Amino acid sequence: MKLDLKYGSGTRTLTLADQYEVDVIQPGVSTAEAVTTDKIIQVIHNPIKSTCLSACQDVKSVAIAINDKTRPVRYDLLLPPLLEILHQELNSDIEITLFIASGTHTPMSVKECAQIIPGYIFEKYPIHVHDCDNIENQSFLGITTRGTPVYVNTQFYMSELKIVVGNIEPHHFMGFSGGVKTAAIGLASRVTINKNHEMLLTDKNTIIGQYELNPMRMDVEEIGEMIGIDYALNAIQTVDKTLLDVYFGPPQAVMLAAIDVVRSN
Repeated sequence: MKLDLKYGSGTRTLTLADQYEVDVIQPGVSTAEAVTTDKIIQVIHNPIKSTCLSACQDVKSVAIAINDKTRPVRYDLLLPPLLEILHQELNSDIEITLFIASGTHTPMSVKECAQIIPGYIFEKYPIHVHDCDNIENQSFLGITTRGTPVYVNTQFYMSELKIVVGNIEPHHFMGFSGGVKTAAIGLASRVTINKNHEMLLTDKNTIIGQYELNPMRMDVEEIGEMIGIDYALNAIQTVDKTLLDVYFGPPQAVMLAAIDVVRSN
């Protein structure tokens, strides 16, 4: 038996002996209409349980954390309206920096960054690729109630307005991706990430689809609160990267709103 599995930008063929029975598990096919740019703009203008971005007019520095190439997020659809609204609603001399949340992955090259960020955005805005082993660019924020020492990217932490952009989907041990995880793990030190991920071996609730009782995910939420992340712009996507829904607001409010929809699909 041969199975073609998606791998990177291509496929890999897996050959199994005929004696094995194989089930291929994939997300269901959705009949919902794709989210439009107008819908994304409307969502950003009307945050869940929070004030609008116009309330941040005194802010002079904005940090936007996005996932690296290992996460198939439609930044070509999500970033342009967010950046446009930031420039419309905040002061004219605002400084906006994009942070590539690498986690413990190998930091992306300039060429790789250009492959996930729209061209004009890549050329216009400063882009900082996080390195979890560069301790000189990390600030210690304390220790979580579950014992995780929190070191996070200093430049991101020191920014006045902090936004994370990503997608929400089931995660094999974190329960769900999305929300503060983009920065709380993606912009953290290796020490922080390793300590958080140790819970995978010690608690039965570190499983796919578990949010409220997942200690690893709740630890991530606490790290996000320590960092002081203001907003999350998160999308629910299909296998082919079509946006089914978009949420904007405080990260945990976004998570709670989106998770019910993800579970129902």
